[in-house]
Amino acid sequence: MAYDTWFDTDENKALIAICTRKLISNIGIGGIIWGVINIAIGVVAMKATTLNLGLVILGVMMFGTGVQAIKSPSLGVLLTETVVTVLLFVWNLGISVVSRCLPVNML
Repeated sequence: MAYDTWFDTDENKALIAICTRKLISNIGIGGIIWGVINIAIGVVAMKATTLNLGLVILGVMMFGTGVQAIKSPSLGVLLTETVVTVLLFVWNLGISVVSRCLPVNML
């Protein structure tokens, strides 16, 4: 693949690294906000069933990865944030399926 050698300069590599770290830090802020929201929803939903403890645990994981992304932004933290986001999606999808399939008194 052809590209311009102008992108190989040290200044551009440093700029790309700075922009990437800033982006990961911003994703961390979103992770903290999303984690707090999930913790709050999970705590309130635990009154209905203890099954929602999983949502609280995933919210704490999201909050923790968000804090880590702000402290030391790296690709590993970004990968962890992505994995936790996918787990939250699967959790919400699974709970939706379970709540539709089972009667209310079985939850």
